[in-house]
Amino acid sequence: MTAKETIVIRTIINEAYPYVKMKNEDGDEVWFVMLKEYDFNLMKKVTMNFIKNGSKYAPNLSELIQAYEKQMENFMHPVVELMASDNYFDDYVSDPEIAKWNKMNRIKKMNIWILNNKVPPLFQKDVAKYKEMLKRKRIANKTKMLN
Repeated sequence: MTAKETIVIRTIINEAYPYVKMKNEDGDEVWFVMLKEYDFNLMKKVTMNFIKNGSKYAPNLSELIQAYEKQMENFMHPVVELMASDNYFDDYVSDPEIAKWNKMNRIKKMNIWILNNKVPPLFQKDVAKYKEMLKRKRIANKTKMLN
């Protein structure tokens, strides 16, 4: 998330809860530092849902981050989903419990990287390969539907 996007989140909260005054630059910087690793669109959705759910009090950073993390538990980017179905994240070395934990963390990290367009160079070729596979799969499905 960029600094500008962070200010958008703060503005949404400020407008939804007029008694909250979020106008100082120090606060903007704190919010940016805490939210920069998160996807703007998903954080905006979380913020809007918080407001729509009728909370009388404005969300603080901790509440937004917790809501975001909970949302991420249920989200898997289609490319990551394809990679997981191809056993890309499997750990064949560790004992089963650690292997399961490693796989979940790898999936979570890749989701965040792809959402934020910050895939490390080490994985960029693999992600590009799976994006292309997903594209071909979607085209094949559309062709099937037309026939």
